[in-house]
Amino acid sequence: MIVFGGDVCFSKEALKGVNWCLYNFIEPVVDLMDIFHLDPNNNLEMQTEMGDYFPEYFIRENPRLCINALLDLASWTRDDFLHRTNVVHDYALFHILWHEISCWKEMGEEGETLLRNMLSYPEIDKVPQSEQEYFDRMAEEDFDAIVDMLFRDTDFLSVDQISSWELTNSPIGQMMGVDIEYLAPLLPRDVREQIDRIYGDNEVYQILSAVQSVISNLEGKPALLERKTEEEINAQIAMGLNMALSHNGLGVSQEIPFGYSPAGTGEVDFYVYAGALAPLPKAIGECKMWGKFQSAVDQLMGYMNEGIELGFTITVNKTHDLKTVKKKQKAILKNYSIGSDDFKIIDIGESKFGGWLCLQKHPENDRYFVTNHFILNLYRPSRKKAASRRGKRKSA
Repeated sequence: MIVFGGDVCFSKEALKGVNWCLYNFIEPVVDLMDIFHLDPNNNLEMQTEMGDYFPEYFIRENPRLCINALLDLASWTRDDFLHRTNVVHDYALFHILWHEISCWKEMGEEGETLLRNMLSYPEIDKVPQSEQEYFDRMAEEDFDAIVDMLFRDTDFLSVDQISSWELTNSPIGQMMGVDIEYLAPLLPRDVREQIDRIYGDNEVYQILSAVQSVISNLEGKPALLERKTEEEINAQIAMGLNMALSHNGLGVSQEIPFGYSPAGTGEVDFYVYAGALAPLPKAIGECKMWGKFQSAVDQLMGYMNEGIELGFTITVNKTHDLKTVKKKQKAILKNYSIGSDDFKIIDIGESKFGGWLCLQKHPENDRYFVTNHFILNLYRPSRKKAASRRGKRKSA
């Protein structure tokens, strides 16, 4: 059975029923094209049979993958294993549904009747009462209802726009709005290679990846850090970042006066730079204990300038549930601005590197920049209690 990424979380029986309905659309397509006798080396034949379900370039570059994706859909909708689709499956399934439902509707009343039969699950009585309405919706609203329930989003329909030069060369464009990693398998081969180079060479990705790695390492030592001060934790983070970024030609300094940072204790926590003789700022970072998040964001905005495209905060959490901290952080960020609109959050989402990723604008030149708000979570009361209880038993 296929497990879907949409907004609906189906029970096992309902999921089985939805897969039964989908197979009714997939099976005729696979059967009609006589898929087991298709020659993947015959481009004309492949384009003729597969052209309605995959982009032309994708069929040319990945003929065997097209065949396997359709066979996957036909097989997965009939077995009892739980399968998760990738973007290639999603693209094909969307277009199968679109073409098949359109064809049935063009037949008029007879086609509408046959369509309702294809969506009428014979074992509907086994489906929980609360979920039977989903099948009623599919029968009444057809294509739109199915798409809303099954797909997380349909960004794959705009894959030709996502392949544009502007987006594939913009690290900010890749980080906000669309999930490039999800869409990448559907992109042309040369565009995938270009994106891979951007991921590997772009300093924004290198810095955020390094912060993520250092935080992950420190979270494995909660007992060691829970008694450390904010300044001591900052020093450990800076040491880790220097080690992680040195091979990329980047360095990290602490307590550097920059922007509107006051002298002394108010100076920049993490000044990420390139070049030894004339250091060029690449990112600014601030680290604060939970309870000072608003202050950390304010300091970050004050310490950056319009030439920097990345800022980050690290919240050290020793006292609160992680979900609560994330929820309160998001609430602060969504309403954040200086004055009426300066530094206002344009977009916010889960970061692939952890925490919240925000898109903002520099007020001096309207240039976009991103901020990533990490959490160093040292609050793990259940694990601490379990370890303590084990120690007591051992001594007894």
